[in-house]
Amino acid sequence: MITHNELIGKKVYRLFDKKTFVCCSLSINPIDHQISLVLVDFNHFTEEMLNPKELTDLGAFAQLILWDNFLDNYKFSQYRDFSSSESDFNHNVLALNWQLIKKNFTEFLVPLLPEKYKKNTPSDHP
Repeated sequence: MITHNELIGKKVYRLFDKKTFVCCSLSINPIDHQISLVLVDFNHFTEEMLNPKELTDLGAFAQLILWDNFLDNYKFSQYRDFSSSESDFNHNVLALNWQLIKKNFTEFLVPLLPEKYKKNTPSDHP
């Protein structure tokens, strides 16, 4: 199973301008349980930015990209880059398993939310 360690620390390339970012974290919206990837511009990246306790720790450098929109405009590096993972999943493997990875992350992250948000589902929200 692919865990967040395979994503955190990987370089990410924006397709339309080839700008480079680093995936520093995942974020879940407690209201609708939408997952986002938290990217930081490579030019401003330091390894201390990986897995921040709060998004505010990244300052103005953080960009949240919704999981479901990510593959439309971004591509993962073929290398581990700054990842602590021993695995080296390339973009094609991640893309083929994207929705399964999302499902696994959601099942892992939702129980970590405060109790009042755990029962929220997308169908609860128009």
